[in-house]
Amino acid sequence: MTEAERAALDRPEPAEPRWLRAAGVWVVLFSLLMGGTWVSRRRRRWARLAFEDPPLEASRTPIWLQRISIGFDWTVREALQSRLDELSRTLRFDSDADRAEATHAVLALLREHMGGARYGLVRVWPLDDGSGPARLEAHATDLRARFTDETRGTRVNADAPEMRARPEEGPGMLVVSLLFASYEALTEVEIRDRPSARIAVSVEPGSRVPGLDVIWSPAEADDRMSSHELERFYPELRRMDDAGDVGSLACPHCGAPRPAELAFCPHCGSPTRA
Repeated sequence: MTEAERAALDRPEPAEPRWLRAAGVWVVLFSLLMGGTWVSRRRRRWARLAFEDPPLEASRTPIWLQRISIGFDWTVREALQSRLDELSRTLRFDSDADRAEATHAVLALLREHMGGARYGLVRVWPLDDGSGPARLEAHATDLRARFTDETRGTRVNADAPEMRARPEEGPGMLVVSLLFASYEALTEVEIRDRPSARIAVSVEPGSRVPGLDVIWSPAEADDRMSSHELERFYPELRRMDDAGDVGSLACPHCGAPRPAELAFCPHCGSPTRA
């Protein structure tokens, strides 16, 4: 046996991995799996407030991961952006109990603004193999990858260009996503309309939440996203049956795609409503 082989055998086993490092997502993502992060993203820029190296270790299975994503319209967009930014500065994420309180606060905020909900998605992953941290991080990374620059948090891009609202983007949509872990069994809810969306955001995560990511985008009032763009960036979100005039429609004059909420075609300028 070589000296290298002896050294490998004598090397102590690595400590049990910690549950999820802080992660971020689109326009505001709280990443808290044994730690926490608030992340806000824009269509072209995103921001993040991270809690480095969570102090707790994963020691329990099974565990459930849940994603809740709600697309809101312009009637509640700025209010939600402001409240989410405020929560990112005031909530604590140092322990399972802190993260549970943060999760309850965000869910309550979503229920409060459910009148402006137009799109939704719920996914649940029951896990019993210790893969929770990696799975949560993977889902958060997927959401982050849809956008570019960070404007708040640990990887701020100071050179990111200033964003300005453009008429063709309309009054603006907002997507808020929660990714959280729970020791309580979670069930998947099919979001078809606002009543079912309210049921989805009334989930009980329990008194201990070992991981959490909260993501919202866009994060800033002047960074607008039309419903046409929302459906392109988030094709997995379902347009609610009672969503009204949102989505992508063909202009009756030039045939080009345009956001349903606009009263004019951004391509030919023709009015789209009588």
